Amino acid sequence: MADKINLDDTFPYNAIKDVTIDGQAMIWYPKTYVRALELPETAQYAGKYAWQISEFPQEGFHVHRAFIDSSGKERDGFYLGKYEASNQSGVPGSIAGATPWVNIDTPTAIAACKKRNTDASNDAKTGWHIENCFEYWYVSLLMLIDLGNADTYTAIGAGGQGSLQKCGSTNAVWRGLYEHWANVWEIVDGCKMDGNGIVQIWDTTGETYVSTGKKLADSGIARGSGTGYDLSDTFIPAADGKGSSFSATTSDGVWTGSNTVTYLGGSWSHGSSDGAFTFYGGDGASYSNGDIGFRLAKW
Repeated sequence: MADKINLDDTFPYNAIKDVTIDGQAMIWYPKTYVRALELPETAQYAGKYAWQISEFPQEGFHVHRAFIDSSGKERDGFYLGKYEASNQSGVPGSIAGATPWVNIDTPTAIAACKKRNTDASNDAKTGWHIENCFEYWYVSLLMLIDLGNADTYTAIGAGGQGSLQKCGSTNAVWRGLYEHWANVWEIVDGCKMDGNGIVQIWDTTGETYVSTGKKLADSGIARGSGTGYDLSDTFIPAADGKGSSFSATTSDGVWTGSNTVTYLGGSWSHGSSDGAFTFYGGDGASYSNGDIGFRLAKW
């Protein structure tokens, strides 16, 4: 991997900022254009797969899927909870020192986040949702570029190991975002597996699931595009992914299954397999556990 570089004065890193919305500690990520490509023979790392990011539209670039809302509208950015969601009287919050909200299944977590939408005329009380997979993977992409290394567990910190930790209390922190990996698994919307283990993700214009044709497996990172989807905005372990196994490429673990939802990042119970690219697709939507939680997001 390349040496770590400092991008503090470079977009979008210089535009990431902490904000407080409706009493919740959030982080703003500005709209970014991306391009994924295999580097040409004339490049230093010829044949390697690379991502490029831009503040402005350019030929060959597209708006990362994380910045498309449920209606298909491009957003200027999105907010993520600085901390994993905690239970604040039945409504999820993002608060330092709180206990992560665990033992909650996927549909219940999705519905809980929407409970914060109480006034459509008040920007602070609308646009709330559970973090989706594209938002999660966008942050992971920024980490990858920033670190020059896909192994966040080793490069930054192990996070909570052996037991559940309070929100914001571990060394798994990157540019103000706590526990993107290694404290609780994060339930994400927008990605699931069908009965054959084929990955389905939201389309490019809304929240309709489309089949990627890729079978979930520890066999590389899925690439390609099709009607309504572009896998360059994802980090999905798939059977026909190019390169070595996903876990060897990222140093992060992969769990596969069928008729399952998606959890990302690993948890306190999984050790060195945790990281920003850890992928769990082994349980159905009704499953819950003491190491599975989620994170708030907002438009």
